[in-house]
Amino acid sequence: MFEEMTNVSALSEKNTFNTIEIIKPFSSSYFLCVCREPMDCPDYIPYPTMESGLKDSESVVTKEREIAVYECFDSPQFLINGIDTQFNLTCLKTGYPVPVIWPTCVDPSVTTTTMTPPIPLPPCQCIGDEGLFIVEFQSY
Repeated sequence: MFEEMTNVSALSEKNTFNTIEIIKPFSSSYFLCVCREPMDCPDYIPYPTMESGLKDSESVVTKEREIAVYECFDSPQFLINGIDTQFNLTCLKTGYPVPVIWPTCVDPSVTTTTMTPPIPLPPCQCIGDEGLFIVEFQSY
């Protein structure tokens, strides 16, 4: 019956967020918009990975489209991906995205250049070492 359904948030006259479901019927180029109250967020706020350097969110998220805010442990010196002061994660109708792609907190004042270590050379082999075969070629 319906081809496509999209959820969008809209600010109402009362400054509260409402969710608009945009429904496109199969055989029509017209859209049907249905406003509804936001649903409860069906998920707990995710914990960031230790490697990210983010603190656990202190946000209170109870409804869909509300945002959990994360900051670096060592704020303000460390920034998320070297540029942002916070990382936002939005609760959707189905919960938080899985998996969460966590950014990394870095100190923007530190520039690093990484070089791949050289590949070690094999140990030197001398005539007479075990495992070394000398092949002599004779021409005819």
